Amino acid sequence: MPAYLAELGYKNPDQPDNTLSHYATGTDFFAYLRGDTARLTRFNSAMKGAATLLASPIPDSLLESVADGNGVAMVDVGGGHGQVTQKVMEENPHIKARFVVQDLGAIIEEARARNPKYEVMEYDFFTPQPIRGARIYFMRRVLHDFPDSKCREILRNQIHGMVKGQSKLLVCETVLPAVGCSGFESLADISRTTFSSMQRSEKQWTALLASVGLRVVKIWPAKQKGPFAVIESELE
Repeated sequence: MPAYLAELGYKNPDQPDNTLSHYATGTDFFAYLRGDTARLTRFNSAMKGAATLLASPIPDSLLESVADGNGVAMVDVGGGHGQVTQKVMEENPHIKARFVVQDLGAIIEEARARNPKYEVMEYDFFTPQPIRGARIYFMRRVLHDFPDSKCREILRNQIHGMVKGQSKLLVCETVLPAVGCSGFESLADISRTTFSSMQRSEKQWTALLASVGLRVVKIWPAKQKGPFAVIESELE
């Protein structure tokens, strides 16, 4: 890392094709994982394990207004095996609307093999969102893997499916304090050099979302002690 940072002139990395992963392996982190089945399996297991330790991250008041019937309650974008969606459904059995988990092909096939109660859909978030008018579009720990330029691309693709006055975009991420970060928060931020990304403060999240036409309504703290807040946003 010291040599990489020296080449950057000790500036915050922000180019998606010049990450620490590119410097060390010659490709981006996720492409590297896809080329190493054992590492990819361990990575997916770690993500699943972290999610199962948490309560449903969706604020209860937002779920209360979800429509019944054939409407879509929540789209879990980049949702892996659906561990968060499953938790939400278990804690809210009264909701009859549909839940959809989206991710890339191999991951979705693994999710489908579990015969889940939620729907699964192969989807790349660098393409326009195919589900229109869902109540909640949810992204958990997705955007922290990308610099602002790529985040805007991902966000605009989700906006493609949103309906003003009906849809919410919820981003579940670390929200750094303006000053006085903990050791964990500082280390997590440094680790983002792998992706030329960063952990973001409330000011940075608000500016990023505003840059694509999304207004932050509220930042919800974690339901249980932990580093991840939920940023509620809607179309301006």
